[in-house]
Amino acid sequence: LLAAAKRHSPGAHRRGRAQFRQHRGAVRGAGALRGAADAPAGRSEGARGTRGRGGGGRAGGEAESAEGGNPFDGVSAAMVEKELLELRREVARLQAEKLHLESQLHEQEAVGDDTVSREALLAAKQALAQYNPPAAAAATAAATGPHAYRCEATAADMRRYFNFTLRGPCPDDWLLVQHLVFDKGCHALPRRRCIAATAEEPREPMPVPDALFSQKALLDSNVRWQQHRCHSFRCLNQLTASDCRNCFNMTHESRRWRRAYKGSIAMADVIAMKPKSLRLGLDIGGGSGTFAAHMAQYGVTIMTTGLNREAAAAAAAAAGATAAFKGKPEAAPGLPYMETIAARGLIPLHLPHQARFPFFDGTLDIIHSINSIKYMPPLEFEEMLFEWDRVLRPGGLLWFEMFYAPKDEMGIYVWVLQVLGYEKRFWSLMPKTDRTERKGPHVYLNCVLEKPARGSQGMDVVSLGVSKLR
Repeated sequence: LLAAAKRHSPGAHRRGRAQFRQHRGAVRGAGALRGAADAPAGRSEGARGTRGRGGGGRAGGEAESAEGGNPFDGVSAAMVEKELLELRREVARLQAEKLHLESQLHEQEAVGDDTVSREALLAAKQALAQYNPPAAAAATAAATGPHAYRCEATAADMRRYFNFTLRGPCPDDWLLVQHLVFDKGCHALPRRRCIAATAEEPREPMPVPDALFSQKALLDSNVRWQQHRCHSFRCLNQLTASDCRNCFNMTHESRRWRRAYKGSIAMADVIAMKPKSLRLGLDIGGGSGTFAAHMAQYGVTIMTTGLNREAAAAAAAAAGATAAFKGKPEAAPGLPYMETIAARGLIPLHLPHQARFPFFDGTLDIIHSINSIKYMPPLEFEEMLFEWDRVLRPGGLLWFEMFYAPKDEMGIYVWVLQVLGYEKRFWSLMPKTDRTERKGPHVYLNCVLEKPARGSQGMDVVSLGVSKLR
């Protein structure tokens, strides 16, 4: 509709009318009347026998098209865009409502609510399984969540991104880059032909494995500090309010994952689930790379995704709480996560969690996330989880640590996890009591799930969810 409205012009209208008169005799056959045969009887009777200039009977619907003119008369591209946006919002609302209903179908121990019978839950699940409109996912994605095509909607920021001298020095704009890929959903960004800056006096890095937990491996001279919150690692270790407190303190980080804390599972126990087949994996939002460093001691190569971004500072800037940044999250200073991961001899992937991962299907042995995904909209969580499922091999492990949500919303996320049909190797839900939350009681989820084999044709995950409830 939008394309047709943009193409419409008075000249095209006149040509269309002429072509209609030229070919109106051809529409008198049964094929032209097929649509009228499906219409209500009263309308079909009224449409019979109408004759226009030049003679020849035609259906009422044909006469209306001829006399009414082009259907796009008076319709602008803006009007069509507005209508499409409203339709997309309605689909998004219906999809969110569907997920809310599905949240009631998680296993009873998730929230401990026994007010709904298991039979009623199964009946509701079977009914919901029938609702699966083909275009719902695409339409919902267009109305919610960051996606790659949104580069088109960030023209001003993209002009800033491309404001450089060809073959000259690149601007020091990595905060803008992170703003585009995370806040605006514009990834992957186009490449630029400019010369990247480096640290002023870089030194050779420390070799592995010595660098994994050595404070000496974190060299101030190898970091460009201009847009960071601190200008040295010593300053970072003195921060008391940060997304990743003590992340740059290697003594502290060396003690993590040695044993299980309440409601969790120890790293050694997860390794024991697959003692010989865990080789390659991914840590989502892994801070300074400590999970990857500990896994390296077990011979497992872990790549760590993340951004040099302090989420709390960016959120405060976006909300206007930080006057110095004037409501611009891209102006909030960052933390040198990527440089720290590389300094430890590990693999940093500068990616937001919304990205499509640069891995082929079914190639990773383990995917891990700890306390990096919170307050994520359920639709975005579902889309992210299906991407993780794509790259995880059959028999691979999905390890969630300290994932939390409001108690009355946790069921939505549990349901999304369950429909994929993963086997529960470890499962723990417990109240979150370590900090007062504004949205009421919260629940922690710690789990290790194993991906099933589905064959070459895949499987209907919704049907699988029904069978699991049975």
